[in-house]
Amino acid sequence: MEKEELKKKKIEEKKVEAENISTKILKPLTFDNGIMISSLKELAETLPGIELAVFKIHVNSKRHDIAKWAEQVSPELSKKILAEIEKSKIVEILNNFIKDYPASNYKEDANYYLCLSHYYYAINSVKNKQLTRFQQAMDAINNFMSLYPNSQYINKLNDIKAEIQKQINLKQNI
Repeated sequence: MEKEELKKKKIEEKKVEAENISTKILKPLTFDNGIMISSLKELAETLPGIELAVFKIHVNSKRHDIAKWAEQVSPELSKKILAEIEKSKIVEILNNFIKDYPASNYKEDANYYLCLSHYYYAINSVKNKQLTRFQQAMDAINNFMSLYPNSQYINKLNDIKAEIQKQINLKQNI
């Protein structure tokens, strides 16, 4: 019976770890533009909007501040990020990492920030990629709304959806 109790305790500890991983306060990562990141949730929300020039100061062939910072969250996450120097790929890695914690009480929050990251990524994309990325952001928001129809974020996402639709209409009329 002791083995069974120990096994249950370990499972419970894993759940707590998963619940806290996206909001755990860490030693801050400070970008050259003054933006400070102190949680995985903040990084996932902020990174898509960071100017490429600032990003390249911190992530290049000789330096990878994001991977180094991510060691606090998970060595596995850090290794995955270290393998990339493209901002979009790192955003994808972060989003996938957050998705890998489905038992989390913060899943809804993480998915909301995932929607925001799609939106900011579209806004900050080069012009010829924006239409596709706005459509991806719209898909992410629609998916969120189907998963969490009573979410506290629905009104905010409806506002963003309206803005995305305006952008899609503008891009399609060009």
